[in-house]
Amino acid sequence: MRVHQFPRWVVMIVIAPLLVGCYGQSLMQVVATPTVPTPLSGATLPIRVNACFDRTHTAGRNLAADATTLIAKGLAAIPAIEVRDDAPVVLDCEVTKFVEGSAFTRWLGVLRPLSKTEGATVAQVAIMLTDIHDQSTLVIIQGNTTVNTGGFLTVGADEYILNSAVDQVVSKLRAWIASPSALPD
Repeated sequence: MRVHQFPRWVVMIVIAPLLVGCYGQSLMQVVATPTVPTPLSGATLPIRVNACFDRTHTAGRNLAADATTLIAKGLAAIPAIEVRDDAPVVLDCEVTKFVEGSAFTRWLGVLRPLSKTEGATVAQVAIMLTDIHDQSTLVIIQGNTTVNTGGFLTVGADEYILNSAVDQVVSKLRAWIASPSALPD
């Protein structure tokens, strides 16, 4: 008995869209160069993290607490940052968008055309660093992650999407700390 094998390109075209579909974007706006000591001067950057605010008011989820925890973990992994309650730089954070989406609807998109937002799971987080000495905004960073295609492996995307958006923000923050006066990419 002979088993039929499909060419690899058939598998890639038919199976891949059922499995993947996460992409992220981030935006950084450098407003001012910090007047406080920075890693470039040999010091760590002291930051106070305020509790995040959830603008989405998503029922059944505490996105504000989740985002605050994720940001604190991300900052702890950056050696050039020192999180302190008396820090002269304050990090404010907002969850600006959250859509749970549907893996089943995304899977149906393989069978019939869907709009890019139909079934999409989306998370958007924004942070702003402020120098408390003169109330100047230093940097604004926004992370946006979307899962809008795929099926089986995107089940539960609403559980990891916020983490992905925060990871983007922390990554941009790490780049800014390494070079505060550099233009964003």
